[in-house]
Amino acid sequence: MQVLSKTAGALLRGSQRSFSTGRIASEAAKRGLVLGMLSNKLVGADSASLDAAQQQKLLAQAAALGFTGEAGKAQTVLSDDLQQHIALVGLGSANSAGVEAQDTTVSEIVRTAVANGVRQLRAHKVTSVSVGPMPHAQAAAEGARLALYKFDAFKSGAAGEKSADVAVSSLDAAAEWDAGHVCAEAQNLARDLTNTPANFLTPTAFAERVQQELGGLDNVQVHVHGPEWAEQQRMGGLVMVAKGSSQPLRFVEIEYRGASSDGVGLGMVGKGVTFDTGGYSLKPGRHMDAMKGDMGGGAAVVAAMRALAQLRVPLNVVAVVPLCENMISGGAAKVSDVYTARSGQTIEVMNTDAEGRLILADALHYVADVHKPAALVDV
Repeated sequence: MQVLSKTAGALLRGSQRSFSTGRIASEAAKRGLVLGMLSNKLVGADSASLDAAQQQKLLAQAAALGFTGEAGKAQTVLSDDLQQHIALVGLGSANSAGVEAQDTTVSEIVRTAVANGVRQLRAHKVTSVSVGPMPHAQAAAEGARLALYKFDAFKSGAAGEKSADVAVSSLDAAAEWDAGHVCAEAQNLARDLTNTPANFLTPTAFAERVQQELGGLDNVQVHVHGPEWAEQQRMGGLVMVAKGSSQPLRFVEIEYRGASSDGVGLGMVGKGVTFDTGGYSLKPGRHMDAMKGDMGGGAAVVAAMRALAQLRVPLNVVAVVPLCENMISGGAAKVSDVYTARSGQTIEVMNTDAEGRLILADALHYVADVHKPAALVDV
């Protein structure tokens, strides 16, 4: 893959962005720097306070290690002059003759390259990483934050460990970097929710987390409904699936009003089965541990709603997450049971492991009927 020639030219002409490099020996092992490498030239090196001799020395080190700046790749070198680790990240070739690279391609190159660079720097135990000028600042922020993600909340002794802090002091790219940070942290929220064990993330705990994450945001309202409300709404599918568990169902409804108009532009529905045994159509025991993530769709729409609100997107959006467990008990749904969905349609259940479509059917009908969005997406 190659970066657009016009993008390359703009970068190679130099940048006005800057960040400190730090020359204190005692801090050397804790600091890291990410620099782009395009057609064997360093991107934004002048603004990073690197003189010609230092640039050539870094390029010589890269060449000695066989690093050519291939798109998406990274190579860490140790700068004696700057007393810090520097990750050179490949942005491809400045000559894109015959290759049409769209913005999405450029952003993916940057996202991947910066992520690889940050991971390498973290392996060197740095605690602070500065990311230099990139052709796509938002993608650079996303790559940096996503690369630093780790889920160790339940590991003994890991609570005191910290990932490297990634910072950028670029003034003219601040808005783009901040947008990337918001998008990456939204993805990390979804990852946290999906990775959390089901005994800690029950339907009630999930709903409480949503209130915690979104309840204080501007133009956002979070409503959490329980079993009685679901019965009143005639959500036969959701009620049927949930009755097999001792954990009560929850129905989370999030409204974000970013536009001045009254209409809802987008509706989102996310599957929220916090653990799925398959019910009486029992899943095989092997890999059932992955079923704590059967609420990944719900996690995705919740994270998306937080990002939309933080970015102040000018759109009215509604998201709902039907939350329950699909378990086995004396009250659980049986194969061939018949229930009535919110739409009024009767459905015979021939496989209790098809619970997702049952709860999503009720949720989709609710959003379409009550909020009437211009577009509706289920995850």
